[in-house]
Amino acid sequence: MVPKLSGVTSKVNDAELEKLLFDLIRIPSVNPNFKTEDELGESQIVEFLEKKMTGYGFEVERQEVESGRWNLIARIRGDGQKMLVLNGHLDTVTGANMPDAFNPKIEHGKLYGRGTSDMKGGIAAMIEAVKAVKTSGVKLNDNLVLSLVIDEEEAGTGTQKFLEKEKPDYAIIGEPTQNEIGLAQAGYVDLNLHCEGKIQHGSTLKIGDNSSAYVNATRFLNEILELPTVRKVRRYLDVEMPNTVNFCPVDQRTFTSYAWMTVDHYEANILIGVAPGKTATESDQIIDDVLSELKDFIDNSNRAGQQNKLTLNSKLHGFIQPKDEFVEKFERTTDETQGDHKYAYVLSQCDGTFFYDKGTPTLYYGPGSMELGHSSNEYVDLSEVKEAARTYAQAIVNILGTNETS
Repeated sequence: MVPKLSGVTSKVNDAELEKLLFDLIRIPSVNPNFKTEDELGESQIVEFLEKKMTGYGFEVERQEVESGRWNLIARIRGDGQKMLVLNGHLDTVTGANMPDAFNPKIEHGKLYGRGTSDMKGGIAAMIEAVKAVKTSGVKLNDNLVLSLVIDEEEAGTGTQKFLEKEKPDYAIIGEPTQNEIGLAQAGYVDLNLHCEGKIQHGSTLKIGDNSSAYVNATRFLNEILELPTVRKVRRYLDVEMPNTVNFCPVDQRTFTSYAWMTVDHYEANILIGVAPGKTATESDQIIDDVLSELKDFIDNSNRAGQQNKLTLNSKLHGFIQPKDEFVEKFERTTDETQGDHKYAYVLSQCDGTFFYDKGTPTLYYGPGSMELGHSSNEYVDLSEVKEAARTYAQAIVNILGTNETS
């Protein structure tokens, strides 16, 4: 069943939404920490959207996060004191590993390009939704803020800066959930593994010999996958919340590497996504349990003659948003615009934790797939983007309430 369009949802303009998304993809707003020489950072997309949203009649302001980098904030003010924030990030990862990353193209209803899923599809849908609310003429009871932030792909400094001044009552994060309601988000542990060995003839390396730093690192990384705290799968509302693990080589410090010579030093970056508990304290304890088990494993390997060390780069807990009136209103909204609602678990650590830690009820909802973000084949289904725009628009009305049409 296709939901009937009425009220603010009927004001969503599919053609303008699609054009806006194309324009956003063409701007290579790559996080400055990852960009190549011909990629821009976030400044051009901020300038583009500032002009666009001012033209829509929004109250728009820039918020400087650091020199040359700004958040973009747009508002529709109501008479009340409460605030709903629609939050999205403007930065992407590099397009260097994706052909024609900033030359968007459509194939079978899918739009390909860097940032389509993560998360310019969500941003375009949010902007069109806020525009639909404004053009509908409804008078919101409370305040709507659209926060388009920088640096989510690195440290989340944009959202953290935004929250220094603002105290939202509700937050919807437009990260890709395939238009399912994300009530839980993973935390993470980012570490470096340092393994030391010595150089010798590769054909003399006996089974169990600790001379090869690379062999030692390989053993360690493989055994991480078998650790009980890493393999544990948690559940919330019948949604599975697994942990995730990824490894990446950092530095070998050798002129060459081949099987006839052992490696004397090997370093790997380890990223473990950690499923949350029901409170921030419980989520922190789960992360500490993972770190404790890793430390014990390192100590045991070193007692067996290896020379390994773990360095913690950073960590942050995830969260579970309890079901409350805010969540129930959003559930009813998706029932109205999509015919039903489903729940999702956001595997990647995103900006939602910063809202949650401020006491703001927070959920994720957006078009696209998290697995496609950062990939060489990133795309978003345009039908999801259009559906998301209508859902955002209806959610604004359902959550903030309205007076008579002006």
